[in-house]
Amino acid sequence: MTTSWVTKQPRQDVPRQWQPQVFLDDADDEGMTSDPHEMRRSPADSGITLIEILVSITLMGTIGIAVMGALFTAIVGSAVQRDHARAHEWLQSATEVLVNDIPWIDCDGTNPTAHAGSYESALQGFPAIVPPDWGLYSIEVPVDVTYPDNSGSYGAPCNSSENRQKIVIQVKSPDNKIIETVEVVKVP
Repeated sequence: MTTSWVTKQPRQDVPRQWQPQVFLDDADDEGMTSDPHEMRRSPADSGITLIEILVSITLMGTIGIAVMGALFTAIVGSAVQRDHARAHEWLQSATEVLVNDIPWIDCDGTNPTAHAGSYESALQGFPAIVPPDWGLYSIEVPVDVTYPDNSGSYGAPCNSSENRQKIVIQVKSPDNKIIETVEVVKVP
């Protein structure tokens, strides 16, 4: 077996750590070099270390948690938007029913708060407009029916000379987290 030396002349302008090194030709086959400061891995040592595995698991876990958080936020946001849309749709339908299908209740002056209860029970009598999984009693008329005074602003408890009523309709989601309200002016 012959050993030959490969020598390369170091450049003077390159720092010492970047200068070429002298290797034995047949020493490469054994995974060793002639430089005592340079160590090569043997083929049995090639692989990943425990630290690399822990770092990769930590990174994958962090990414997984971020993705799961984003999915959860999207699902919750979608459910809230769906319930808002259902409540708004129900209010639109209730407004149409109140204006077109429920008869006018005259103001008699003796019991003006009875109008709210009468309109509320009439609205609850239309189950076809109720969204799925919502109860009939989620719709209500929460405040008294008001009438315009002589100046035209609403707030009078009973004014039979003006044939208009302001009725407030309110819808609540089954979990009471969403409350939508609309004011309707009814004329005979």
